[in-house]
Amino acid sequence: MKSAAEFLNESCETMIERGKTYDSKDKERSMNPTIKAFNAITGHKLKEQDGWLLMLLLKQVRQYKSPVYHEDSALDSVAYAALLAESLSDIKNKPQANMSPPQRFPGIVKPGETFDPITGTKFEDWNGGAE
Repeated sequence: MKSAAEFLNESCETMIERGKTYDSKDKERSMNPTIKAFNAITGHKLKEQDGWLLMLLLKQVRQYKSPVYHEDSALDSVAYAALLAESLSDIKNKPQANMSPPQRFPGIVKPGETFDPITGTKFEDWNGGAE
């Protein structure tokens, strides 16, 4: 059995190699241009974070639909989760602490939603950014 640390290390190595192949010398940066092209074609307003979440979900669906384990899907899931976390941290580190979740995460959390699927927070429990 492969350990969690081994999955993390292998996923990191894979991301670096794919970044060298497709993007910059050490970073995976295909999602933002992909989302921009998708939005231009469809008229949608997805964000980079939506793209990473979609890819993570795709890998999870493939893993759970299959009767056998697929290491590729497992490794890619780890990488997509890390890329999603990176992308979300870029949004969350901006000075938007007093905004409601739909304002803070447009395209991820829709106005009128009562539950944030990313954090598991009920919006009626949201405290306006106060600790």
